[in-house]
This record gives sequence, structure tokens and C-alpha cells, in this order.
Amino acid sequence: MYFKQQKNKAMETSVYTYIMQNYITEDIVGAFLEYNKNEDPEYLKEFVEQATISEIVAEFVDNCIDNGESAIDVLNKYVDDHYITINPKIEKLCEKYIVLEKTYENDGYFYITQRNNFETINLCDCFDDYGQPIGCYRSKCYSFDNSDSDATKDCLKDLYEYFGIKYSDDDLLFNIKDVLRGENPLLQNIDKERINEFVKNWQKENESHTEVEAWTFWDGGNYKTLVLQSDFGYEDVREVDEETQEVILSELPDYPYIEKDIEQIETENFIFTFSRYESDPFYCSVCEK
Repeated sequence: MYFKQQKNKAMETSVYTYIMQNYITEDIVGAFLEYNKNEDPEYLKEFVEQATISEIVAEFVDNCIDNGESAIDVLNKYVDDHYITINPKIEKLCEKYIVLEKTYENDGYFYITQRNNFETINLCDCFDDYGQPIGCYRSKCYSFDNSDSDATKDCLKDLYEYFGIKYSDDDLLFNIKDVLRGENPLLQNIDKERINEFVKNWQKENESHTEVEAWTFWDGGNYKTLVLQSDFGYEDVREVDEETQEVILSELPDYPYIEKDIEQIETENFIFTFSRYESDPFYCSVCEK
């Protein structure tokens, strides 16, 4: 784990400073309380509530020294046991970036992009691999734009009933656009503005669209969408597990100046590839050495 790799670095600075820089408050307090679990719980609670984090660290370090133990070793064990958090720098990187792998193509690469590129959007507003809009029909939305859904028929039923018009099954075959253009003979005596208002309100209150967590980008020739999460089991990419993400981002280099089309940077365990190609939307791709 990352913390185990950092133990030797603790010798480069004071124990106090190292703890303040490399652990967050939740872990420090948790380790402090667990280490002193045999003390009076009321005293510990009052101390933690009133003391600053600096005072807690100082008390924690002193307690460990008195017992001939290393506060850093105690903290590392606590983190390993509870696995609550990671190095603050890595934590920030995990908040900013997401590490992905392709779902249907095992190419041996991981892909990094900004986490906020992905958002919850309607699948019908997304684009396929050929840059074509997916639309409501392929998304199976309950919508006027999906001819396989009952949205148009349901709206017509409610519309006829609202205006007290008798109808047959054949009268449910009209297209909504025909209705709005005044080409439905059953509605000829109804004010067009009232019809339009009814249809607009019905659409707003009743239509539903399939949602996904996805990222739409321009690849230099077309718009494309990568689906990260959906309710119907189709995703283009998936987020790797937390531990893999931390290990990769712990070695993420700064974005380089790219003189050629691509620039590769080797770290201890990975090769990071940065690209200038417009067709490559990712911050970088990563492979193991």
C-alpha cells in the first residue's frame, strides 16, 4: 500500500510535521482514540472536542514515545486496518481524476481523465461510436420521439378525455406533430393554443428519458459519448478499483510539454503516454512497465 511505501520518508522530517502533512484529521483522531482506548472515555471525548488537531498530534506522538512506539507505525497500522483514507495529495488527485479501463477491449491500458467530465445525462442526447445521435428510439425512452413507446397514445387519450371528445382506437394513431398542426379532425373545434398548451404540459409532466453517467466529447470529426454507468448494463468504460487508482495516481507526472505527437514519461512502475491527437480525449493513458 501507499503508506507502507512512505514509511522511510518519515525520517526526512520530524514525526509531528510528517503526520500533519500526510494524514487527515479523521485518521489522526481515530488512531489517537484507538491507541488510548483504555483511558477514561469521557476525558478522551472532551479532549478531542476541545483540542486543535496540532494538540492532538502532539499528545499522540508523546504517548507513543512514552510507550517506546512509533506514532507513524501506529498510524499506518490503523490506516491499514481501517483503510479509511490515503495520502492527502493522492486523495486530491482521486477527487480530480478518474482512472478507467475499456469495458469491451482489453488493450492493457488504463485511461485518466478529469472526474467531472462525467455527468448524468439523457442517453438519447448521447452519440454512438459513429458520431450519430442515439435518440429516444434506441434509448427506449417514454417519449413522443420513440414510436415504440405508448407516450403518444397515452397523451392523445388524456387529450380527448380532457376536452370531452369520444374516440376510437384508430383516433390514437395520430402523430403528435399532426395534432399540433391542427390536422386531427376530432380537435378542429378546439382552440389550437389550448391544445398546444395541454400537449406541452403533458410532455413535461409525463415523458421520461433513460439516464446514464457519461461524457460527450469532440474527437476532431464527430461528437462521441463514453458511458460510465447505466441501469441497463452497457458501459463503454469502467472505473478501476480504489487501490489500483491510488497506486497509478501516486506516480502521475505533471503534464509535459509535447514537442511531437506523443510524449511518454516512465516512472517507477508505469509508462504514462500524453497525446496531442484531437481524437484522444484522455488526459493520458497508462500501462505497466
